[in-house]
Amino acid sequence: MKKLLIALVVSCLWTPPLLAKWEYVNISRPADGFAEVYSFAPESRDNWEGRVKLNYFAFDVVGVSGFMKLRHEWLELYAGPFIRPTPWLLIGASAGLFTEHDRHSRFAFWTEIRTNRLTAHACLELTEEGFRGDHRFTQYDANLIYWPSQYFGVGTRIIRDAGLGLQVNLKFRVLQLWLAYMPLQPESAHRADAMAFGLRVGY
Repeated sequence: MKKLLIALVVSCLWTPPLLAKWEYVNISRPADGFAEVYSFAPESRDNWEGRVKLNYFAFDVVGVSGFMKLRHEWLELYAGPFIRPTPWLLIGASAGLFTEHDRHSRFAFWTEIRTNRLTAHACLELTEEGFRGDHRFTQYDANLIYWPSQYFGVGTRIIRDAGLGLQVNLKFRVLQLWLAYMPLQPESAHRADAMAFGLRVGY
């Protein structure tokens, strides 16, 4: 797992020379965010999840982020600071609660890249047990999308307990439809040939 996490970080940090050739997304508003619903197929009947995220840019390089993820049997809530060391890169850390069976403290570390041609997001979530090395209490989700046009993007997606594979995005202004096919199982995940699909409103 350590090698996988290192690969996720490197994939987000090797890009500055490439990104310098592209225009970054100008974040001129004091806040932005998204709301998203998604599910896994073919187990989509009781497998819907929802996510809502809000970023508030208190200053040019510092802000506060809130994040919520919910499913019919649990809820996650996070809040914490983030920094923007360059116009196209956000790095944040959050703390919160996870309500499955009982309340548990939970932590998240995330990064985002936003340009007109390349977008990326990586998030690592873990509990206190995860900090102590128990990987059963660790979750990660990351994608890297190349946009040949403002309406279409293609790239890769990895989700723990789902898999690694291809993701395709269709974008219409603030509305995005995406489909991910993840047949590779880096950690012998439970789902075989997992597919995920979602609808997002926001950035």
